[in-house]
Order: sequence, then structure tokens, then C-alpha cells
Amino acid sequence: MRGAARPLVGERRVSASVDSLQLRRKSYTYRMTAGTAAGAGAAVAGEGAQASPVATRAYFALKIIELVFGILNVGLVVDPFRVIPETDVVHACLALVAFSSVIIVSCVLLISRLAREPVPVRATLLFLLVNGCLLVAAGGVVLADWCRMYYRIYNLQPKLYLDMLIASGIIAIFNAAAHFVDVGLTVALS
Repeated sequence: MRGAARPLVGERRVSASVDSLQLRRKSYTYRMTAGTAAGAGAAVAGEGAQASPVATRAYFALKIIELVFGILNVGLVVDPFRVIPETDVVHACLALVAFSSVIIVSCVLLISRLAREPVPVRATLLFLLVNGCLLVAAGGVVLADWCRMYYRIYNLQPKLYLDMLIASGIIAIFNAAAHFVDVGLTVALS
């Protein structure tokens, strides 16, 4: 009898491990749900019963603002770093990486929201916090470069490029503020 009972226990263990694997997969995509379709739909990050239409519109508007600010930053900072010979390569790399990562992450989050694909809340918060910190650093570096170049008496740079640098630095700080507001909105919606 013991020989016959062991395969049943083994079968139960296999089915239990398959069920726990499926449960883990669901809990990765959805937050803690009761197992119903309505609960699973409501638990998708930022959607369902908790997200009002006003909050969803605010989320879309904030994502579009972040994307537009990121594109403006890249457009404004490329020429001054290319033309002005005294620019530091490390500063240029930090600014360009920060601004391009904002564009990539904002596009991915916006497209996934439009496609109604669930995005894990923790990953969204991590992306937003890292991009916000990168934008603060890049904005500070760009503004420091502007101060360093603006107050030089010798080897004056063209005013257009200096204006582009300061505009990019200010927009980067505003974009960082938008990212931190987005963190608060994401926490409130989840």
C-alpha cells in the first residue's frame, strides 16, 4: 500500500508546484487579487476601480509632458556640446544618457498604457525615480557648464548656444519635477 500511495503524493506535489508557479506568474503581473476576473482587472497597475477618468487623463498628460520635455532637452543640448570646445565629455555623456533614457522610458510606459498591457508598479516607480534623479544631475551639470562658460571673459561663446544650454538645464529640472509628481500619482493610483 505504501508503494501505491507515494505516486499520488508525488502527483500532488507536481500539481501543487505547477499551481504555485502559475500563482507566482499572476502575482507578478497583477497585485494581490482575490482570483476573480474583476479583481484581476482592478489590480492592473493604475487601471480599474481605483483609477478615475480624471486620474487617467492626468497620467497621460504627465507622460506626454515628460516625453516632450525629454525631446526638447535632447534637441537643445546636442549643438552646444558639439560646438563649444571647452565642454567636458563626461558632462555631455551624462546629459545625453539622462535625456535619452527619459524618452525611452516615457515611450515604453505610454505605449504599454495605450495597449492596456499591465506594467508592474514597482518597475514603474523604479524607472521614474531613477530618471528623476538622473534629470536632476543632468540639469545641474548643464547649468554648471552654462555658468562656467557664461562668465568667461576670454573665449566668449556664441549667445545662442549658451541660451540653448540654460534652456535645456531649466527644462531638465522641470522634467525631474514632473517625474517626481508622476511617482506620487503612480503611488496614489496603485
